[in-house]
Amino acid sequence: MEVAAAIGLGPERSLGPCEFRGVHGVECGYWVRTSRLQTLGRTWHDFKLACLPIQADLEVDCLLGLDLLKGLVLTVDFKRGAIELEE
Repeated sequence: MEVAAAIGLGPERSLGPCEFRGVHGVECGYWVRTSRLQTLGRTWHDFKLACLPIQADLEVDCLLGLDLLKGLVLTVDFKRGAIELEE
């Protein structure tokens, strides 16, 4: 959640609490709304997202839920080292 705070999505912007069940049990965080989310060559506007703690040993800053990709085609090509997102 340090990354969220660093980009202006800290707990002071919380819309309320959220809980997600993961591999290590229940993770508690908070919901925020961002005016724009840009990733994988796409932009989403007025987007609600969850800010949750991520284990440091995962060495990632964020995780994207598959619900974000609903209605799109996601191709992960490990041989080429490429990820593509299409309509």
